[in-house]
Amino acid sequence: MKPFAVQAGEGAKHPTLTTGWALVKADTAATNGALTVMELLIPRPKAGKLSRPVDPEELAALGHACWIELAGPPLEVSDPLPR
Repeated sequence: MKPFAVQAGEGAKHPTLTTGWALVKADTAATNGALTVMELLIPRPKAGKLSRPVDPEELAALGHACWIELAGPPLEVSDPLPR
């Protein structure tokens, strides 16, 4: 099978509403319309300026309503801010 995704940090770069970027790793053209994979790059300074803690279930519900499935541990677990 021919590889259809690109490496971390590579891919078509699109700006997001959070002043970050979405990198398209694999699109529907490469997967016969079955899958789109994106890497989201979110600026870290914004993380400390949220008005309240984000409830994981609320975030999952919001993502589901937008046809997004969030996978993996929360960012505070996988890449915590230095204390």
